[in-house]
Amino acid sequence: MSRAFVKEQDVDYLELPERPVSEHPNDVTETGLALIEDAVAKASEAYAIAQASADRAALAAAVLSMAQRAAHLYQGATDHTFSNAFYFSDPEGNGIELYWDRPVEVWQNQPAGWVPTNTAIDPNTFLRAQLEPARVTRDAATVGHVHLQVGDIAAARRFYVDTLGFDVVMDLGSALFISAGGYHHHIGLNTWHSAGAGPRAVSLGLGDVRVRMPERGDILSLADRARHHGITAEDDGRAVRLRDPWGTLLTVAPEAADA
Repeated sequence: MSRAFVKEQDVDYLELPERPVSEHPNDVTETGLALIEDAVAKASEAYAIAQASADRAALAAAVLSMAQRAAHLYQGATDHTFSNAFYFSDPEGNGIELYWDRPVEVWQNQPAGWVPTNTAIDPNTFLRAQLEPARVTRDAATVGHVHLQVGDIAAARRFYVDTLGFDVVMDLGSALFISAGGYHHHIGLNTWHSAGAGPRAVSLGLGDVRVRMPERGDILSLADRARHHGITAEDDGRAVRLRDPWGTLLTVAPEAADA
């Protein structure tokens, strides 16, 4: 698979290889996230973190930076209807998603059972169209969502939806996408490589997922629901910490806190 340097608008960048993407929604997402099967098989853990860019030019700048410094970590790119997403892995096998959200009217308030259309993005075409030389800087990005491997979708739904209060956006059977406030997903949960898995082992990876809620009272209500379901919730006065059925730590704090 060839790669070559090209020059566009006085900016040099390393071309990324186009990766094929399956037409099946499950396969598309699974391929895009590019799990390192030997490293994650039968393990339940946080395996991908997604950084949201403010616009496509900022996303192109972030992708360019990765292409110039670590093109070998590139895994693929997909238009998910609600976002444009580029997938990489870090040297330890954790997934990195760089993405930009389409306007909310494209994907909010869809009918029940709606599943987005997923199509491959040619990364080189995207860079040529969206890259702005003046924006080739490290623009601020936010953590938009995370993806977690779990052992059982029903158990994940009981914890994250019934107990914590997240809303279900999409349920694909082997994957559950949940959010708050109408977002397309803040957390993606799947069993693609972890069905039946027990608690996560202490290992490299993303071991602490931080959730922000508007008010301290919201957090206390969440902690009460957790305790009602027999889940230990530790409160240090600033944040509440609890673990999901597979041992992933969640730290829940007010939006203004830096806990």
